[in-house]
Amino acid sequence: MQNIKQLSCTLLLALVSVGTTAAAADTPSLKLIEEDGTEIITELPPQIVNGHVMIPLRTAAKLWGKNIKYDGKAGVVEVSDRMKVIWEDKSKGIKLSGSLRENGMYERIRISTPSFSRNLSIESFNGRDPQVITADLTGDGEEEIIVITNIGYGTGLSLSDLVVLDAHGEIILHEDPLIAMMKQFTGRVTEQEIEVNLNGKVTKISKTQIEAEPSHLFGPGIGSILYYSVENNTLHARAAIQISPAEFIGDLQASYVYKNGILQTGQASFEPYPEYQSN
Repeated sequence: MQNIKQLSCTLLLALVSVGTTAAAADTPSLKLIEEDGTEIITELPPQIVNGHVMIPLRTAAKLWGKNIKYDGKAGVVEVSDRMKVIWEDKSKGIKLSGSLRENGMYERIRISTPSFSRNLSIESFNGRDPQVITADLTGDGEEEIIVITNIGYGTGLSLSDLVVLDAHGEIILHEDPLIAMMKQFTGRVTEQEIEVNLNGKVTKISKTQIEAEPSHLFGPGIGSILYYSVENNTLHARAAIQISPAEFIGDLQASYVYKNGILQTGQASFEPYPEYQSN
């Protein structure tokens, strides 16, 4: 049986048609160039065959995040997603996997349990410290599966995404916490203070406690930094209050309740970070 290295020199993939029918031997050498200008070196140089640009199949598979398997007896080349286990709890039989891309991001996220297996709606994430938590969020006596993933970074802090599944693998809808918090929150900057008004309760922070230059202050507003957590069978969300491009003064926090088939956010609260709390 040929190995993949040998196979890559004999199986070619047509990338695009070109306006020529010249044989490969009569065409000038071609280069495979990435968008940033980096040349991709292949074991067999790209060539034009019967009007098509051809590259080794193994190179194409790598570019598109695929795995290649070759069955010489059956004469079959199997192309599949490069799936990798991202997180696993062997005691509960729960596994989170995804297709690993060249940029280190995971796509086509899939969860497998003893009861079901399904793709998740998470478009992509960087694979760092995903959380898969089981808890009875709905109060029906069965544990839901809560998947919390890190989808990127903003101002040095992580951004989270959330999917909640019932015991049978069906999605449980949840309210967007940022929108819910925005409905309850207002804030302003005065000459002496930063004011955070949450459902009529006003928290004031003196400008003497603020590090940012006065010309850099804005808001305060809810940044895009969002965290989820689960405690005592309750889902919580918190978002940072931002007053300058690099300064956050505290967190808005809200807990979810299950009502009418949806996880809904309740009344939010505001907790200043210790350095901004009054003595």
